[in-house]
Amino acid sequence: MPHVNDCPVFVSSSDAYSDIWPAFFQIFRREWPEYRGTIYLNTEHKTFSCEGLNIVCTQVGKQSHFGETLHEGLKKVDGDVVLFFMIDYFIERKVDVASLNQCYEEFLKQGPSTLFLCDIDFPKIESVTELGNCYRFVPSRWFNFSSESGWFSFQAAFWRKADMLRLVARWEDPWHAEFYGFLRSKIYRPGVWYTQKSPVVYDKSGVLHNKGRWNRDALSRIDLNGIDLDFSARKDCVPLRFANLRIVLYDILPYWSNIKSFASVLRLAVKKWKHTDNVSKEKGV
Repeated sequence: MPHVNDCPVFVSSSDAYSDIWPAFFQIFRREWPEYRGTIYLNTEHKTFSCEGLNIVCTQVGKQSHFGETLHEGLKKVDGDVVLFFMIDYFIERKVDVASLNQCYEEFLKQGPSTLFLCDIDFPKIESVTELGNCYRFVPSRWFNFSSESGWFSFQAAFWRKADMLRLVARWEDPWHAEFYGFLRSKIYRPGVWYTQKSPVVYDKSGVLHNKGRWNRDALSRIDLNGIDLDFSARKDCVPLRFANLRIVLYDILPYWSNIKSFASVLRLAVKKWKHTDNVSKEKGV
């Protein structure tokens, strides 16, 4: 069985975040010193290296949208499985390699679409199967907005590349990709697992927030001694009034991206409904 220390890591980024690459990888190397695999850093044109780490820069060129950059970057990864990180997920303390490897082994053996490594409180889970430190959703219906019927996020997770790519449209930005990826997951019903105690501790909001500004709360929990980080390159994040409402409005207002994404979800739902109806007729239900 392959070991998680050799699992390909995919770090979602772009050249606009090159100022935090040194800090991310210095912290990664410090908190996971046993890692010896290949890290794919998603870049447009720039390259980067860090002593002690095998980093491959994807150099996908300038794309029009986040979704396109993600698609092109994942195509550069050898193999079908990745451990996914966003570039602003700075690890706060030593990775629990034993626990992480247990999750990785179960992920490979059992074959779900994704295994989320963040400690998310999923409400109303009707049925789960415990597998060591891992838990699996058992959905009750093919289209259901409750949490147990599907879930999508860009939190740290093991992913099968093909399953992530079919949930993210090429024209979407990160916020729309999460929202509409969540809706697509209700139709596709990918195999979703999670862990209640994360072996990789980081702030789920990231160290950057609100259009790339510093999240000082997240940074305060990280030992930054000896870490190459230029705070002058970015402003500090300030709390926004009605932040959640702003996010909801951004996801549903009639922007062109929203219209395309909603139409794509609707097409998938109709296709799924027709397939389910045909199967029922064949079985005489």
